[in-house]
Amino acid sequence: MTAELPLIVENLSFRYRDRQGTAIRSISFEAGAGEILLIAGASGCGKTTLVRCINGLIPRSYKGERTGRVLLYGEDTADWSLAKISQKVGTVLQDPERQILGTKVLNEVAFGLENLGMARHEIIQRVDKALAY
Repeated sequence: MTAELPLIVENLSFRYRDRQGTAIRSISFEAGAGEILLIAGASGCGKTTLVRCINGLIPRSYKGERTGRVLLYGEDTADWSLAKISQKVGTVLQDPERQILGTKVLNEVAFGLENLGMARHEIIQRVDKALAY
């Protein structure tokens, strides 16, 4: 394990509270800088659960029994706040209608900065710069 790998998942398992059986079991992998990962599989195989573990929604928003570790840049995310994780991890959902929060691209681009508590004038400057490309 090194801080050089942005993402390391070690022996990760999760069982949702009040459900029998594990949603994911003993998953391990590493992702290097610049790598693109595709998580694919049949409905109900655990794709969403894995992503929720990586982006911190499990165990913070979805309760159950989690074992194993998720390391971001060499640090175990178990003690990280959701805000800290969101600075390092983004999630694209399979259903865009459930993900899109605004009716304008500008609002979507600004959303992450707003969640970080950035000043409004700074958000506007950064969004304008990003959308200029």
